[in-house]
Amino acid sequence: MRDQVAPRGRIPKGLSARERMERKLLTKRGKALYKKRGQTVEPVFGQMKGTQGADEFRLRGLELCNGEWNLHSATHNLKKLHSKCVKMGQKGGKWLH
Repeated sequence: MRDQVAPRGRIPKGLSARERMERKLLTKRGKALYKKRGQTVEPVFGQMKGTQGADEFRLRGLELCNGEWNLHSATHNLKKLHSKCVKMGQKGGKWLH
């Protein structure tokens, strides 16, 4: 796959989602986007797994898993907000009015 040249032209019809992604990752733009993902999105998942134990769902069923994921996400965001408020308070800044 890595030895293939970057595709040119329109995306052929009938490709599966996986085949389209593989095609996209062969392009310069696709490689750049995927590299950026590692800097923006992936660290959040790693932090959630490491600090909250969010490496597997404890509940079963799509609705319950969605609720559990939302709880992990909210917790992650609240921790970031708390950390920011503490830093602002130490610097004497006003964060909340």
